[in-house]
This record gives sequence, structure tokens and C-alpha cells, in this order.
Amino acid sequence: MPGLSAISRDCAWLGWRGFFNWVGVNNIGRPRKWIVDYEIVEKLAHIQATQEEIAYTLGVTPDLFTHRKAIDPKLREALDRGYVGGKVSLRRAMFHSLEEGNVSMMKWLSIQLFHYSENPKGSVEKSGLDEIREALRQK
Repeated sequence: MPGLSAISRDCAWLGWRGFFNWVGVNNIGRPRKWIVDYEIVEKLAHIQATQEEIAYTLGVTPDLFTHRKAIDPKLREALDRGYVGGKVSLRRAMFHSLEEGNVSMMKWLSIQLFHYSENPKGSVEKSGLDEIREALRQK
């Protein structure tokens, strides 16, 4: 092949794709399409993994995951289903613990769900400001 440079000869011998692999450039052409595994997304959301953790587990950047979530209703649905399912599962476990007589769980749930307080509003507690006022009156 007269008149061809060394690179052209190598390209002719290896083919373009083979040449780029030979020189260490593997990312020619369009990037591979990301196919979402909705089942894995739902399972990760079920254990309350953050969206960043889900993205890295799937092998994509958080920015790509956020972009895909904005345009893919199936992905949003899988995330929502997973997050809600995880919350329901956690609530079920908490009430199971409550039914078994876990006192600290009873106390925590009564504060969270019924807005009970350890210090009822009817109890008289002096604040620091009341103590200062009393001290000033006595002088």
C-alpha cells in the first residue's frame, strides 16, 4: 500500500474499531444505553436507600439518575412504590414490637403519633426567666 501513513496502514489492517482498541481508546461512538432494572430500584428504595446510593449501585451517575427519573414515569413509580413499601414495613415492625410489650416503643410511638409529652402542659415548671423575675422581686 504505497503512500499510506503508518496509522492508515494499521487502521486498514486492524479496522477502525480494532485500531482504537489497540491504541487504548474504547469509548468511540455513542455511549451505551442505560436499561433500568425497575425491580432492583424498587428493592433498594424499599430499604430506604438514597437516590444517590441507588444510582451508584446501578452503575450510573446521580445526575443521570435524576434526569432519567424526570422523564421516566416507570422509574418514578418504582421509587415511590419502594419507599412507601419500606415505610409500611417499618411501621408494621414497630407495631409488632409494640404488641410484644416493648415499653420504649410504646413511649416513642405515643409521642410521635398522639403528640403526648413527657412533661404535660398542666405541670408547673419554672423557666429560667421566672427564676430571674422572682430573684428581682425579692431584692
